[in-house]
Amino acid sequence: MLKKVLYFIFLALLILDLGYSFKQHSGQPLDGDMAGGIVPAEDLKSIFESPLGTDALIKNKIYPNPNKFFSHWMFREYFRTMPLWLQKFTNPIDSVFLSCGIAKTIIQFLIIFFLSIMITGTKSIFKIELLSAMLLVTPFFKPMDFMVICQ
Repeated sequence: MLKKVLYFIFLALLILDLGYSFKQHSGQPLDGDMAGGIVPAEDLKSIFESPLGTDALIKNKIYPNPNKFFSHWMFREYFRTMPLWLQKFTNPIDSVFLSCGIAKTIIQFLIIFFLSIMITGTKSIFKIELLSAMLLVTPFFKPMDFMVICQ
């Protein structure tokens, strides 16, 4: 019985921490090459035209970000779909900030989850050992560390 109560307390603490992290993430400024990656900018178009970089070999072209097709593609597709979906619930400006906050919070959770799996050796989210490891790892990640995601 005590284990179940501790489990739900740990779960509530983890959810509260991730919720607070989401609040901080969604309030971060959007800068960097975000607009150039979504539209895409003129220098990034070559990445999408030749994802495998064959033009670099055949036509001796220079690429701005070699070996980053999938990161640019995921970034572009996410920000072309998620803010539009969120606009059903909020205004267009807030939808961009919210979608960035969602992405950062999911990545933060996944890093904490995988670190906790490596620490405990268990993969079940229903085990208190994994949840307690997640709670112990969580304070080492503050939202400012994940600002890189949307830059």
